[in-house]
Amino acid sequence: GVIDEPPCTAQSSSPMRIALCQINPLVGDLEGNARRILERGREAHQQGALLALFPELALVGYPPRDLLDRPSFVARIEGTLAKLAADMPEELCALVGFPELAPSDQRPRLYNSVAVLRGGEVQQVLRKQLLPSYDVFDERRYFARGEPPALIEVGGLKVGVTICEDAWADGGDLAVSRYAQNPVEAV
Repeated sequence: GVIDEPPCTAQSSSPMRIALCQINPLVGDLEGNARRILERGREAHQQGALLALFPELALVGYPPRDLLDRPSFVARIEGTLAKLAADMPEELCALVGFPELAPSDQRPRLYNSVAVLRGGEVQQVLRKQLLPSYDVFDERRYFARGEPPALIEVGGLKVGVTICEDAWADGGDLAVSRYAQNPVEAV
């Protein structure tokens, strides 16, 4: 079953309203997750948000694990994302997490990415740089590492974008011991 989701909340302490859109994506439910994202995106737009943020891999649910090894599943992602972009309010900049197909000769063959949906299309794609492979995480098995910088422009402001683990490498002892780079410092 689907757990009730809290409404999108748009916060404003500056000239830009940002909506933090929590959804409960179901792993593998591309169409249902796209519908949830669209509903929250429309709600954010109605509340005056310029930027709507969605969870990591929101389009496919987290963690998708071996679904990413199914070519038929991966093939549906791009079309679902394009339709979502076309249906999203054009004035809204929505950041939606999804697995992106990498060049055919690259291994792993996917990136853990965020799509910048705006103006009815996918305007930009940013890729996760730090891939956890400890404890319950096994992202290096499925994803290639993205490259910096991860910047977008919204409402005349430059916004740095991090995907989950990318924000955790803030100089703490744990982060320093795991990663040789800090994506936050790079932007």
